[in-house]
Amino acid sequence: MESDRLNCLSQVTLGESLPGILFTLLSALSLSTEDLLLYVVIEDFHPFFIFVFNSNISFILCFLLVLTLRPRRPTTIKQFLLVILHGSLNCVNQISIAASIFAIGPGSAIALFFTVPIFTTVYSALFLRTRLQVKDVFFAICSTLGVALLTRYLTLIENQALNETFSVGFGVARAIAAAMAYAGALIVGRKLAHFETHSLVNVLSYSLQYSIVSIALCSAFNAWEAPKTLSSLAFLLGIGFPTFGGMLFAYLAVCYEKPTIVSIILTSEVIMTFIGQFAMFNFPFHWSVPVGSILIVFSCIGILLFENRKEDMEDGRSKEDENSPIVEKLPSN
Repeated sequence: MESDRLNCLSQVTLGESLPGILFTLLSALSLSTEDLLLYVVIEDFHPFFIFVFNSNISFILCFLLVLTLRPRRPTTIKQFLLVILHGSLNCVNQISIAASIFAIGPGSAIALFFTVPIFTTVYSALFLRTRLQVKDVFFAICSTLGVALLTRYLTLIENQALNETFSVGFGVARAIAAAMAYAGALIVGRKLAHFETHSLVNVLSYSLQYSIVSIALCSAFNAWEAPKTLSSLAFLLGIGFPTFGGMLFAYLAVCYEKPTIVSIILTSEVIMTFIGQFAMFNFPFHWSVPVGSILIVFSCIGILLFENRKEDMEDGRSKEDENSPIVEKLPSN
């Protein structure tokens, strides 16, 4: 029975939740590493060619994990279509955020991407009929100010030509598009949660679609090329590992810690990425960078905390029942 494979931890002590926090930090570190590597390899390869390596390595690793764990698969056409839609939105998110990183650098792109909670709130009001409150407007204003400050910073350094292929405006637009797509994926993911569709199936759908789209784009624009040095080949082969690691560690994190806490700790990706950006690349520093990032992260954490408390009150259940971590055991033969 499927219920026999799930073990709900109704009480989580500090020692038991510590692995969840560590897995979340590892996920944030993996994702920030991916962001920085993407900006490194753009100097040597076409973006679509980079997408091919990033997507296919992630797909292979995820496919091997699915074969090992044998997670629950969709059982109806509706579930199957929702899994495809969820993967498509994540595919748009991945390509958009990568293009944004190429254009405006990893730090600013990821900070702008963390406007996700704002779009999630709007989508919830539109599609899930969730009522907007004063706090939603307040956090939306804070996040918008953060975006404006980061955009101002990017405009100031635009003449330094971060990338000759993409403009700053394109990079900002792609980051916002990525946030909108990912917010949509979260809404679809909530629908899938009612069917108990395993998260690894959703990740497999996304990585497969990402692989197909990246190969098609690379072929259409004739972007295929051979790595000229062993170091460039190593970067290409290695870029998919932090992508997959970010997914895997995030999955392991929610096995030990509440999803809301995981989401909040994941905002540390912004800090890690900015530290790596200023340490590795010659990006000029400006006061609007930390202030804008703090406003966006503050809005993200605020919305997550208020949303979590509101759901607990509406469902009439305790936080432990609502957001208790779930550990899925390996299937028995």
